Amino acid sequence: MVPVLTPLAGTPAINDYPWCFALVFRGHYYLGAFLNSPDDTCVALVSRLRRPRVLHHAAQKQSLAFWQARILCLRADERPRAGEMAAVRQWVKALRLSLAPGWVRWWVNKAWRFGARSSALLAPLCAADYRLEDDAGVDAMPWRAWPACIAEENTVWIWRQSRHGKYIDAQRIAITQTGRQR
Repeated sequence: MVPVLTPLAGTPAINDYPWCFALVFRGHYYLGAFLNSPDDTCVALVSRLRRPRVLHHAAQKQSLAFWQARILCLRADERPRAGEMAAVRQWVKALRLSLAPGWVRWWVNKAWRFGARSSALLAPLCAADYRLEDDAGVDAMPWRAWPACIAEENTVWIWRQSRHGKYIDAQRIAITQTGRQR
């Protein structure tokens, strides 16, 4: 059963805005972002990381999940834009390389390094970005002991962040396992 993801009261209409998430599943830690489309499809970017890296990335306001959500904003509007999938693939490749070992990052052309280009993802990329002003949201996660609480099994932590890094929605969803376990 998939829960209905309802925005917080007072939040502008942002149904077409990506969600960030963190979860532990079968001992593996995941950070990512997903975007529900009007046609009932879902696009997701997911990174499986070791616990120390998840905690490091999740503790940052502009976390790995934040950047994944910003990339998905390129697909957030109802009408597809020309070349958007190519742009998404390029951004994903740059983000992936930013997580590579230092010697790999050193070989990447400076103009293509994620850190050098990431400010472009902070510009308004979709209609919801224009509706979310810079003071919309709060500065801190609403959960006690964030990000250490991610380690709680059978829970998905989801949140939305504006392009300004403010948290505009956050939910904790319990996962109930039914059926045969593999």
